[in-house]
Amino acid sequence: MAAALLAENRTFSATALEAFAACPYGWFIERALNPMRFGPEPEPMARGNLVHKVLARIYGDRIGRIPRHGKDLEKWLEAVEPAVNELAADDDIGLGSDSAAHRVLRRQAVNAISGYLRSEADRESPGFMPDATEADFGIKNGEPQDMGGWNLRGSIDRIDVSGEKGVGAGQRGIVLDYKTGSGVFSRVEIARHRKLQLQLYLHVLDERFEIKPVAGLYVPVSRSGGKARGIVDRDSASDVADLNPNRYDKEKELSIEIEAAVAEANQIVQKILKGKIDHNPLDCTKHFSHAAVPDPELRQEAS
Repeated sequence: MAAALLAENRTFSATALEAFAACPYGWFIERALNPMRFGPEPEPMARGNLVHKVLARIYGDRIGRIPRHGKDLEKWLEAVEPAVNELAADDDIGLGSDSAAHRVLRRQAVNAISGYLRSEADRESPGFMPDATEADFGIKNGEPQDMGGWNLRGSIDRIDVSGEKGVGAGQRGIVLDYKTGSGVFSRVEIARHRKLQLQLYLHVLDERFEIKPVAGLYVPVSRSGGKARGIVDRDSASDVADLNPNRYDKEKELSIEIEAAVAEANQIVQKILKGKIDHNPLDCTKHFSHAAVPDPELRQEAS
């Protein structure tokens, strides 16, 4: 019965596939059974969602531009607090009350976004500019991405582009994924933790938006700024030098990394559709860190 239920759904998000790769047992509890959450969303998650919505609003109103020192940075910064206060009151955020806790979270969001905008203004001679925010496929707008036998849905926080389609080398692009917590992964960590989101989004960038991918980056949004990490095509690294990519994040064959992630996603989906959630703890990056998985040492102690 459980296998039949799993086989009914053929549309998945990148984060769901990552969750399965990290711990199939955990994925089954959180994603397949989907237990009802009591009470509001955890406040750090709500603040993260608020930051994402505000950045989408601010950049969406200024497509093709980033803030610049001595030109318009102050106007960008002036737009932050009103947007935070307005969007915090949305039902899906729920941080709009006058309580001390909500005021603090809104202030944290303002500080984090302002810090990020200042770091954007520090970029020297940027070659890629925002072209789309919250590029949605299969969540609210449009059809999910056909992956051949299953569908991928998601929303790309931001797509920055350089060049024009059909002109010269064509249009090239970067996928930016905002992070308000500690989830910024290097190229090596992406492989170690079996992360798939950036590579799958780069696949969508190529297949759906017809933009040649040159980099996928996790971008920390914080008051103090921080280094973007992810995967950068080595041959295009000089073109994104203003983003200061880490030299260890440069990949000789970005297309191969994307293809490998698509292949792993296909394997994961086939396991889900067949109801195969058994796994080897040695291959599971979060096997014993999830509440759904019993720790054998604790079990022995109990006996």
